[in-house]
Amino acid sequence: MRNVGTTSVLILDDEVIVALDLAQTVEDAGFSVSGPFHAAAPALQAIEQAPPRAAILDVNLGGQKTSRDVAALLSDMDVPFIFLTGYDVSGSDVLEAFPAVERVSKPVDMVGLIGWVQKTVVR
Repeated sequence: MRNVGTTSVLILDDEVIVALDLAQTVEDAGFSVSGPFHAAAPALQAIEQAPPRAAILDVNLGGQKTSRDVAALLSDMDVPFIFLTGYDVSGSDVLEAFPAVERVSKPVDMVGLIGWVQKTVVR
């Protein structure tokens, strides 16, 4: 496992407006943002270069693309992450693969999400 960065929170969401809103909210709460990324490949590269302290991942990245590979890498590196999704566990192979990971439904409760980030980064 690599050393985790200071207060960086990685954001992966294919919906540009949602991703930018998440990034602004996280920054307003005093954390730095890695991304936001709209696809898995650049997020994976960023994680390899500078692992974040936490991550917010949209499950479905459009079409047949998902955040599964990003979640797997973060899990292997022991970096906490949370899923944003409209799916329940039975509707997604990604959620089935990571059943213990917390989920936040869209539309996102930003106060609750920032609470998760604060609790996670401080741990």
